[in-house]
Amino acid sequence: SGRYSWNLYQLIKSRLLDKSGAFSIKLDELMIELNSRVNLEFKDYKKSVIGRSIDEIVEKTEIKSIKCVNAERQGRRVSKVRFEIEMR
Repeated sequence: SGRYSWNLYQLIKSRLLDKSGAFSIKLDELMIELNSRVNLEFKDYKKSVIGRSIDEIVEKTEIKSIKCVNAERQGRRVSKVRFEIEMR
């Protein structure tokens, strides 16, 4: 988990330059950004990679909360996620 947290934090900081508090990203692109090309179903990926990273980021940084929601599907497969961020 810790190995993905820093990458996710950097991604969030780079995407929030406009201070909108949210951004969407294709799942494939997210996996590349996090260097996390793991062979998991999305629900397991969201729990083990994204969820743990979010917990660590919220605990250790100026970010108060991060929500990750399914933003788009291709058929039954999630293809894009949306991060909603609140700063402290």
